Amino acid sequence: NSLLIIFGGFNFPSICWSTLSVRDGHSESHNFVHSSLDFSLVQLITHPTRRSVTSANILDLVFTNNPDIFSEITHLDGLSDHGVLTGSVRIFPNKRKTTNKQIRCYNRGDFDSINNEFLSFSNIFLEGYLSRSVEDNWLMFRNVLANLINRFI
Repeated sequence: NSLLIIFGGFNFPSICWSTLSVRDGHSESHNFVHSSLDFSLVQLITHPTRRSVTSANILDLVFTNNPDIFSEITHLDGLSDHGVLTGSVRIFPNKRKTTNKQIRCYNRGDFDSINNEFLSFSNIFLEGYLSRSVEDNWLMFRNVLANLINRFI
């Protein structure tokens, strides 16, 4: 589902892009058309990008899997027999939320203090655990553990 845009001078004069047909004897051109179709790419250039006295061909191509992002493609006269393509593309980047994540150094933790405080907590915890719900016991345990990690790690 990622956006894909491919553009450049491909030099396949044997391809008629309006019908996707290829003149006989041009297997590379035929394979190129089929490859673009296999990847669901749409070719957007409709006017010749190279003109000579005897021919006009679409050689400079723009392929995409999302043609709606192109608002306009303009053909300008070039300095040689090739034209110049200009265009506008509407792309909205995905903005990732930046989150700060705290990484604790457990190898530097004060485990003696954690063990001492956890021993004190366990005596209080075990005195009344039967009178509390499983949820209350879990929350009590989790909160004490989180507090110890914050203080000693």
